[in-house]
Amino acid sequence: MKQSTITNKEIDLKKTTALLGVSSTTIRNWIRHNYLILKNTEKMYFNYAQVKELQKKISNGEIDRLTKRANKRHSQNYFIPDEYADNKNVLYAVQRIIQFYQTKRLEKNSLLFTIIINLLKKKNLITYSKDDLYSKNNLIKSELEWWKKNIAKNYKLENYKELLTIDIPEVDDVLGLIYQSLITEGSKTRAGSYYTPKKITEDIIDEYVRPTSLILDPCCGTGQFLLSASKIIDNPSNIWGFDIDEVAVRIARMNLIIKFPEDDFIPNVYHKNTLLTLNKNDLFSGIRIPRFDIVVTNPPWGVHLLKSDIKELQLVFPNIKSNETFSYFLKKGISLLKEDGILSYILPEAILNVKTHKDIRKIILNQTQIKKVKYLNRLFKNVFTPVIRLDLKKRIPRGDEQIISENGTIHKVRQNRLKNNPDYLFDVFNKNKDIGIFNKVYGLTHTTLKDCAEWALGIVTGNNRKHLSENKIKGYKPILTGKDIKRFLATKHKYYIKFNPENFQQVAPKNKYYAKEKLIYKFISNKLVFSYDDRQTLTLNSANILIPKVKNYPIKTILALFNSSLYQFIYQKRFGSIKILRSDLEKLPLPLIKKVQHEEIIKKVDKLLNIKLTEEIRQQNYKKLDKVIMDIFRLTTKEQIYISKNVIMKCDTCGKDKGQGKWISISEGDGEAVEIWECMECVWKRRDKYISKIDKK
Repeated sequence: MKQSTITNKEIDLKKTTALLGVSSTTIRNWIRHNYLILKNTEKMYFNYAQVKELQKKISNGEIDRLTKRANKRHSQNYFIPDEYADNKNVLYAVQRIIQFYQTKRLEKNSLLFTIIINLLKKKNLITYSKDDLYSKNNLIKSELEWWKKNIAKNYKLENYKELLTIDIPEVDDVLGLIYQSLITEGSKTRAGSYYTPKKITEDIIDEYVRPTSLILDPCCGTGQFLLSASKIIDNPSNIWGFDIDEVAVRIARMNLIIKFPEDDFIPNVYHKNTLLTLNKNDLFSGIRIPRFDIVVTNPPWGVHLLKSDIKELQLVFPNIKSNETFSYFLKKGISLLKEDGILSYILPEAILNVKTHKDIRKIILNQTQIKKVKYLNRLFKNVFTPVIRLDLKKRIPRGDEQIISENGTIHKVRQNRLKNNPDYLFDVFNKNKDIGIFNKVYGLTHTTLKDCAEWALGIVTGNNRKHLSENKIKGYKPILTGKDIKRFLATKHKYYIKFNPENFQQVAPKNKYYAKEKLIYKFISNKLVFSYDDRQTLTLNSANILIPKVKNYPIKTILALFNSSLYQFIYQKRFGSIKILRSDLEKLPLPLIKKVQHEEIIKKVDKLLNIKLTEEIRQQNYKKLDKVIMDIFRLTTKEQIYISKNVIMKCDTCGKDKGQGKWISISEGDGEAVEIWECMECVWKRRDKYISKIDKK
């Protein structure tokens, strides 16, 4: 009877989205492709057992397509965040612990409790006999009591003897490293939780913290920032932390107790929702929350918030419209500072230039002095987003303050310049030379694509394995993906598709794919790559479509401009996104030039559209076209050289941003050349390899 009740149980759309951790739009797409079947079509009800079965398959990776898309949040993979570790001995010890945890199928808190006993015993802070623990330190006793209440009821210390014999190196927050390694990738993604490498925390702490400083980490995790501060601060009661994860809080408390074993204090680290439940009149151990000299953290970002939480957050933070957690933590952190106090956060690079975050940028510009912005690149394992460090001083800006900008080189930028930027862009890595070039380019009479173009996304099939074929089949048409898009002309495609729009998850109007001529561009890219198409070629969703409608402005001129070194330079410096967004492309200038100049550009573009060109001739034509475009904007020879040396793009070979590089053509093995961007280091490696082959011959 009970089993039958569960089998027939129905749940609504809201509960289904919560169980599967996806949006209602995604649920509707899955219905369309038979991953879910409606139990009640009128009220959008689903069979509970079926939803649970789908949840299990996603978690186990049985449905690979769903796991890769919206469901990185469901990944059950474990990985050790080795950027958080100090040395190989630490990693070896943690690997042994994780292996023990997985093979024995242990309960997480029980394992952590045992590791705590191991560490406390090593420090001679406890003794134990069978399952009885003894300590002279009353605080340790009370902390261990919490752990005892939150471990498996059948816990016996003797069953964990192997863990007690592991020699765990004495390093900061090894407990935090173990805890992070026990959390699945999906859980980290959902919580936006990636702990900060020790080197980063120590750099910040060493720069700002003094022995008497009062410091807070508002989302402290297991306390890496707090531990770094403990090396400088004399009084452990001056170290504060809050976090929504109670286990992490208990680890942070234990970390500080171990750090200050002789001090009689209660750690000011508490299980608290900093954003929604922390108020200035709250009492902690009888003390009202103070205002701090320093607020530091690596806040969660990209968190999938519940609708109920969003409503509450919007009431507390009415000026923040993005619903982005790091923006809320920035606003909260500023409010918790003393006047002239310092805030230093680790944040995604997107805060600097993505339009969505203009709300928090405006708050920062009006309420603080920006002291420093430091580019840290990709900091966290399995996270591909570049990050920055943002340092603020709580002080109403006068307008003449200078920001220290670090991105390979160090220079200064006036803060009041940022207020004049569109959407308050923090283009802090741009030097005076860069601004001078922007002024020249945008100072020339120009128009833009705003309201003067048609745009279309490539086809979203919903299931590429099902719809795409590598073989040409009757009735199938060629389709281009982002990887196929090259500068000026995409001559090669890997896949074919049967164009039945009703079978796809998302598709643009047919006339946009079949336009007489159009531009196709890579969507996921850190560089502008545009191809010309007059063959009515279909595109997948990684390759978007642009059909310019600017009066008396040839499409081939726009193709030339957007593929030029100058526009690469402008795009990187002003927008710097890993996605080529329509809103950014609409801000690029289209200079109002003479008919004869259009004709000269088109003539050179037509040469580049010739697939029979040798690589040497192609490169020569690129350079000639580049010069024509730079001359249009009256850029000096020095400015042109500066632009060519400062176009920084991700290398297609090594994957890194290494400064100057160049476009090169390589053979893919079937005789057809493919164009890629390589940093100069990889270019020279390729040449050395080629010369070596010649020498051997």
